[in-house]
Amino acid sequence: MIVITGASDGLGAELAKQLLADGKKVISLSRGEPAPGIDFIKTDLNVPGQIDKAIRQITGMDEPLEALVNNAGLLS
Repeated sequence: MIVITGASDGLGAELAKQLLADGKKVISLSRGEPAPGIDFIKTDLNVPGQIDKAIRQITGMDEPLEALVNNAGLLS
């Protein structure tokens, strides 16, 4: 499984779609929903408790973590 932060939009979304097309299981940690077929854990990375919850969900899955792509960003 590949976890991508911010895979609901922009570069993260495109990367997630490509990995999905290559047969990878992709999980998006983001506030918004990603494209269909991409698993989704609603997470606001500005809230530490939500990060902890997402980590517990991921580590509880019976699948090895292949990669983590830290893509989420903040526009100001």
